[in-house]
Amino acid sequence: MKYAHLENNTNKILGWYDTDIHSEIPTQNMEVSEDVWQEAININANCYKNGKFIVKDFRTNEEIVKQEQAIFRANRDSLLKQIDIEINKAEDLGEDTESLRRYRVSLRNATDNWVIPERVL
Repeated sequence: MKYAHLENNTNKILGWYDTDIHSEIPTQNMEVSEDVWQEAININANCYKNGKFIVKDFRTNEEIVKQEQAIFRANRDSLLKQIDIEINKAEDLGEDTESLRRYRVSLRNATDNWVIPERVL
């Protein structure tokens, strides 16, 4: 038989246990059928709520915003590296770099409004 080990108060899944494998099953737990266990595994369930295993985001709003900002910065930083290379190549060829430089400044300031600027050629 399969068991879901659940965290008190949150019903967050802490682990899955099988009596064919594990000699001890931690408490708080819930006995589940093979089919219910397989479905929970298939959807990567991490919580039990209202009689169902579900996927729940346990992050706080602050953690979500922090992660989104980190992803934004990583994307922006990648664009900054690319534009720096383009500016260097253009300068080596004696080409005008004014529009590239304006774009780079816009990228640097993108965290003012959290929008990646459109690149104008």
